[in-house]
Amino acid sequence: MPNMPSSRRMIAVFAAGALLAGAPALLADGFSERTERGLTLVVPEQAASNGTVYYVQPGRDAQATFTSDAPLEHIKGTSNRVIGYAVWSDERGEGGPKGLVAGEFVMAVESLDTGIPLRDEHLQGSNWLNAATYPDVTFRLVESRDVEVVRRTDEFTTYSMTLVGDMTIKGITSEVRTPARITVMPESEATRTRAQGDLIAIRAGFNVSLSEHGVANQTIGAKVAEDVEIDIALFLATVSPEASRRGR
Repeated sequence: MPNMPSSRRMIAVFAAGALLAGAPALLADGFSERTERGLTLVVPEQAASNGTVYYVQPGRDAQATFTSDAPLEHIKGTSNRVIGYAVWSDERGEGGPKGLVAGEFVMAVESLDTGIPLRDEHLQGSNWLNAATYPDVTFRLVESRDVEVVRRTDEFTTYSMTLVGDMTIKGITSEVRTPARITVMPESEATRTRAQGDLIAIRAGFNVSLSEHGVANQTIGAKVAEDVEIDIALFLATVSPEASRRGR
């Protein structure tokens, strides 16, 4: 991304200093505070009352992947430091299941990794994502639309839907609408290899405009694409990482 030979941390839906420190901290844009150990967010009572709360589980694999495909350079970066929660409702609305009815997700800018440390440093700099001033990328879910069952078995149910929410990058918020596949899995011997409790898998993909989020310099267009592709792959469980064996 930057004026760089190549670069290592860009966006995708997350905060470094406070996350590592582990102390609860309210994010600048009014997001919920982090839990004591910083492994997830404190879920507001109003959100929790609308359904079942699922917590993002620590990432073994890439949780957020960005791809910049520009004429002079193809850049791919990942983060496995997404924290947050989502609330699932089995109730039916006017058009079908309500699906995901609330959620907040946070990713530390410093966690983005393109495989080249110097490029990553540039990405965190003031000409790019400015991690010193804006350490997090955040996403707040507003609603799910057009929820439909696409597959149902004894082990899981997969839904298609459109997720609508607000993404904040570099202090600038824009609306995101993305098609998503959500798979709901009751706890079983198989799911316990991933995490304790019932599971949800979220898969989504969308584009982010750098200029819309205040990222503009001479490199964009030639070495860095104006629109960056984002792919999200999250596992969430009803047992918080603060309480699970993996969180201890």
